[in-house]
Amino acid sequence: MVTVALGFAAAENFLFLLSPLAGTTLTQTLLTGNLRFVGATLLHILASATIGAAIGISFYKKKRIKRLYVLGGVILAFLLHSVFNFLILNTPEGDLLRTFVYVWIGVVALLAVLEYIKRIHPRWR
Repeated sequence: MVTVALGFAAAENFLFLLSPLAGTTLTQTLLTGNLRFVGATLLHILASATIGAAIGISFYKKKRIKRLYVLGGVILAFLLHSVFNFLILNTPEGDLLRTFVYVWIGVVALLAVLEYIKRIHPRWR
């Protein structure tokens, strides 16, 4: 899933780099493009890995519970993406670094969840 997220982020970033053709300056595109590459790429990794983590946590659960976990993962990924978009669009340029810090906190939290998933094993009956 993360591979698909990276591909999608790359496609989005490529389309963003085409914006000089739409009238913005090349300098402006390059300056904001650096932040976009880091932020959007990490966000897509975080959102897709959130769904993967939900699948991982539910791996040994019953089918009905698995579906609820996956649905929760999709909803959480949607919310993460929506909050990021909201913050990027509504935060003054001087405070954008705070938004990227939130993404990094999410990545670190996700890494902790993935470490937890490694320790999950089926209960022997």
